[in-house]
Amino acid sequence: MNKEEIKQEPNDGLIARILGGTPTILQKVFFILMEFSLILWPLGCYVSIFFFDAPVRSDVDKICRYGMLITICLYPIYLFPLLRFMFQLSKNLRATWLYYLCPIVPILILRLLFSISTISAPKIDNTEFCTNEDLVGHWTLSTVAKSLPPLR
Repeated sequence: MNKEEIKQEPNDGLIARILGGTPTILQKVFFILMEFSLILWPLGCYVSIFFFDAPVRSDVDKICRYGMLITICLYPIYLFPLLRFMFQLSKNLRATWLYYLCPIVPILILRLLFSISTISAPKIDNTEFCTNEDLVGHWTLSTVAKSLPPLR
């Protein structure tokens, strides 16, 4: 048997096949931690329905709410391509730290949409809202004490 016939291919695991290259031990651990984030994903989907509880203030606000909903609900679909893209980018640029910025991408998208939604809200200038005096009335402890009959 020749050495060429015995030549074996390197044993690439599942993580290496998903990332498209051979990761370091730390990158494998990071990949596993990112996979564990999928355990909390259903809770995030449940919480995201509450984006629509508050009244819609503008069309931009409505679009941003749907954008945040889509960002959270599609997380399992774009997680692996995002991990692969960041791994390839960090390998090509020879900056391994770039791979570890992967979880920041969805957070930045959510923060951007939330900021746009907040900025697009119209400013409310009228003072017809309920104030502390409206809630309490003009009652104070001294006026209540004066209106009570004296103690015997």
